[in-house]
Amino acid sequence: NYVGICRFFGPIKEKRKSTESFVGVELDQKMTRFGGVFGSKKYFDCEVGYGIMVTFKNVTKVTKPKMTPLLKN
Repeated sequence: NYVGICRFFGPIKEKRKSTESFVGVELDQKMTRFGGVFGSKKYFDCEVGYGIMVTFKNVTKVTKPKMTPLLKN
């Protein structure tokens, strides 16, 4: 599984048309060879190695748990 921040949402405009919506994600860790470019177009900004483009149906929204302050006795 990959974890990151959504940087793009929408259709991919390339030669091969797709009716699916895509999500461009900037990953928390370097895990790919990509940096926001898909095909011949740049869809979002991130460092090379931290970008991934996936179909919307393959995305799960994850929220960080709330941090509770430590109590001193």
